[in-house]
Amino acid sequence: MSYLYLMKHIILTLFCASCLAVAAAQEGGGFYMSPTQIRQLASASIDPSMMGTAKGSITSEAGGPVAEANVTLIGGGGFASVWCGSSKKNGSYSVRAMYGLYNAEITAPGYEKKIVEIDVPKEGQVTVDAVLTPKADCAAGGAGNGLKSSGDGYTLTVGRNKFYEGKSLTDVLADAPAVDLGASPATVAGEEDFEIFVDGRQVRVAPDALRKYFGSIAADEVKQIRVVRGNKFQKYPAKLYVTTK
Repeated sequence: MSYLYLMKHIILTLFCASCLAVAAAQEGGGFYMSPTQIRQLASASIDPSMMGTAKGSITSEAGGPVAEANVTLIGGGGFASVWCGSSKKNGSYSVRAMYGLYNAEITAPGYEKKIVEIDVPKEGQVTVDAVLTPKADCAAGGAGNGLKSSGDGYTLTVGRNKFYEGKSLTDVLADAPAVDLGASPATVAGEEDFEIFVDGRQVRVAPDALRKYFGSIAADEVKQIRVVRGNKFQKYPAKLYVTTK
C-alpha cells in the first residue's frame, strides 16, 4: 500500500464522516464527532504494515538512566502525527508510530529538552539513544511526570515534584512535549493556531504575553496538562488544557 493511497483513503474517510455529520445535523439528528472520535476513525484506516517502532535508551550526562522521560514524536507522514511514550526505570523506551521522519522531543523535569530526528521505518524498528543535560539550576533530575498518550494528543499529570518548587506554570510547560512558548510565534502540538483553557474556561491571551500569564500561576497549583492536536480538515485549532488543584 503506497503512502499516497493511504492518505487518499484517510482523507476520503474524513470527508465521508463530515458529510454524515452535516446531513445528520440538517435533519435535526444532532450528530457530532469529537476530535478523538475523528482521529480514531482515521487510525482505523492505517494499515499495520505502515507502522514501525522507535526505541532506545535515555541517560543523563553522568551516565545513569533517566526514568519516566517523556518521548513525543511530532510530524511524520501520517494524519495522527503525534505519538507518545515514556522511558522505564532502566531508561529504555519504545514508541509505535506510523512510518516517516519525526522530530522527537525528549523531556524530563530537571533536564534540558532535547530534540532529535527519528526516521521510523515501515514494519521495522529504529534505535535512537539520547543523553540529557541537567538544567543549570538543578543539582539532579527529579522524577518524571506521568504522561498518557491518547488518540488526539496526550495528558501530563504534574503532581508533586521538588524541581518545580517556587517555580511557575511557564517552567512546567517548558518541559511539556509539543509546547513551545519561546518560539516566535508560540506553538502547541506544532501548530501556531491554538486555544488555551484553564479549569475549563477559555483564556484569551496575546501570544507575546503567554509566558507572563503562565508565570503568574504557581507550578505547585498545577494538577494536569492536556495537549490536543488540531485538525485542519475539520478546521479546529490545537488546544492546551490546564487543570489546577
